[in-house]
Amino acid sequence: MRSGEIRNIQWRDVDFDSGFIIIRESKNGESRHVAMDSTLVELFRGYPRTPESDFVFTNLMGGRLGWLQHGFRKALVRAGLQDLHFHDLRHTFASQWMMAGGELYALKDILGHKTIAMTQRYAHLSPAYRRSMVDRMEQIWSRPSDKPPGPIAVKDKPGSGSLPGHAPEIQVARSA
Repeated sequence: MRSGEIRNIQWRDVDFDSGFIIIRESKNGESRHVAMDSTLVELFRGYPRTPESDFVFTNLMGGRLGWLQHGFRKALVRAGLQDLHFHDLRHTFASQWMMAGGELYALKDILGHKTIAMTQRYAHLSPAYRRSMVDRMEQIWSRPSDKPPGPIAVKDKPGSGSLPGHAPEIQVARSA
C-alpha cells in the first residue's frame, strides 16, 4: 500500500470478516480492496483505538497521521539500514512476488495499478533469479525424450530473403 493509503485507513475500512482493507481514496482515483494476511488481521485486532477518532493511525491529537517518515527513519536506524525510502517497499514486494512465482495481473490489482506497464516497472528481477531461470530452461531443453527432433534447418525460399515481411522456410530435420 502507498503511504497516503495507509494514513487514510479508518476503522470502518478494516473488514475483519472478509479479511480486506477498503481503500476508498487511491492514487488512481478508484477504490480497491487489499487482502490482509492472518498476521495483519491479528495486528489490527490488537491495535489500540484512539477515542473519538475514525482513523486507525493517528497523531498525538487523534487526527490523521501526517507523515510516516519520522517513524520510518527511526526504524531504519534501529535496523542498521541506509538509503531506503518507504516507497521502495512497494518495489521490493513486487519483485519478491514475481520471483516467488506470483502472477503479474494479480500483482497489478494488489498494487492498485491501472496498467500492466506500470506494474512491470515495479517488478525488478534480481540477477540471481534471472540466472536461475536460464538454468531452469537449460534443464528443460536438455531432457531426453523418446524421439528427439534433431537439428533445425532454415532455408530461404528463392528470392524471399530480400523482401521485408517474408519469413524464411523452416524445416525440422528428423532422425530416422
